[in-house]
Amino acid sequence: MAARHARSVRHFVEQHKSGPFYKLSYIREGVDPNSPRKLTIGSLHHAIVALFAVVLLMLSGAGRFWGRACLVFVGGMMGTVFITSPTHYGFTCPDYATGAVIYESVSWALLAVVTASICRPRAGDGPERQVDPS
Repeated sequence: MAARHARSVRHFVEQHKSGPFYKLSYIREGVDPNSPRKLTIGSLHHAIVALFAVVLLMLSGAGRFWGRACLVFVGGMMGTVFITSPTHYGFTCPDYATGAVIYESVSWALLAVVTASICRPRAGDGPERQVDPS
């Protein structure tokens, strides 16, 4: 069993190295990309991500606008780099990954600016800056 698995892995690696390589998604029953269920799930996914951004801002106590915006942007890009980049650059489609990273970067930037504008810290929250007059 182990020898068969090792041969299978070697064959898989050889196919990737020799190319051409393509990725195929096969769904026997088909999918309607405009179905209300798909659109609802996609919208819910985006709402949950936005909620995470709001919670991240509230927990951080970041006071200034650009500090809050950068916090959301960097947090989102961490996920993009961790998930999107290695999967597609390292294994399958670098052209797709470049487009996905650009799309996600713009999305994170927009979410960062919107949430930083809306979610402002309340008075007394977060570290108070003390100015020494001398």
